[in-house]
Amino acid sequence: MKKKVMGLLLVLGLALSACTSSRQLSQEEAIEIASAHVAGLGVSNSIVYSADLKNEGSANVWYINLYSNGRMFEYRIDKDSAKILKYPTGYGELVNKKVIEYNPTSVRNDTVENIPQSQAIDIALKTVPGEVLEIETDIEDGRLVWFVSVRNNDGVHELYIDKETGEIILHETY
Repeated sequence: MKKKVMGLLLVLGLALSACTSSRQLSQEEAIEIASAHVAGLGVSNSIVYSADLKNEGSANVWYINLYSNGRMFEYRIDKDSAKILKYPTGYGELVNKKVIEYNPTSVRNDTVENIPQSQAIDIALKTVPGEVLEIETDIEDGRLVWFVSVRNNDGVHELYIDKETGEIILHETY
C-alpha cells in the first residue's frame, strides 16, 4: 500500500510541476510518470519498450510502452498538460500478440545501453542530415536497438542503431 501511495504521489508531483510551467513534458519525464504509475499497480522491474511522440490532432501525445514479466503496459500522456490520457488499470492488460511474444531474455545484452539516446541521434544525423521524426527502443535481429526516423529531401530514412555498439545495422529509405 505504501508503495502505491508513494508512486501516486510521484505521478501527481511530476504532473503538477509540468502543468505549472510553460515548458512541455520531455520524453524522460513522460517515462517517469508512466513508470511511477505502473509501480503503483504493483508491477516491478518494468523496462521501457518504446517512447514515441505522436501528433493527435491539436495535441502532442507521448506513447509510452513499459514491459514487465511478459506483459506490456500502454500509456498515453499529453505533452502539454502531463495528464495521463490512457493507462492500464491492472496487471493483466495486454497490447497485442506480437508484443506479448517479446522475451527480453532472448535479446543479446538486454540491459546494456552504451549508446544513450542523444548519441544515437548524433549518429543518425551524421549519416543522414535532416529532421528527426521519431526515436524509440526496438529489437532488430535479436539486438536491442535505437530506431531513428529522419526526414530530409531524399525522403524518410529509418535507421536501426545497436544500443551496445552504435553500429547502424539497418538503414531503409522511403
